[in-house]
Amino acid sequence: MGPARSTFLDVSVRRVILVILFLYIFSIPDVAAISEITFFEDRFLIFFEETPAFSAFIYASMVALLTNERISAGKHALGFLNPLIYQNPGAFKDIPTGSNPGDGCNEVGFNGTVGWDPVSGFGSPSYTKLQEACDKF
Repeated sequence: MGPARSTFLDVSVRRVILVILFLYIFSIPDVAAISEITFFEDRFLIFFEETPAFSAFIYASMVALLTNERISAGKHALGFLNPLIYQNPGAFKDIPTGSNPGDGCNEVGFNGTVGWDPVSGFGSPSYTKLQEACDKF
């Protein structure tokens, strides 16, 4: 194998490893939210479920509203959210119970605990507490 091919493979392998690490690190949540999904048809309940599946949509909506409020007040947009989240853990309702049992391949997964955990991050966001935090941010 020539030096050019060897260099290409070394760089390619490094890139693949970096992508895998990036996806692994950023697949752990910083926040969570339980949403209730209710479907009605002609005034009759046909479906109801509590699921965290819409957590990202709920949180993104809160961030959009908070950003709009900041811009209306002449402040900059929120941008990268980790400083806001990690400096204001009290703006979230902790979810200390529950678990993530792994991917179904006999892996252990994670358990919820008090404070930040890899199951629910800091917990479910409180809009009013995030508003207060954003005023100081």
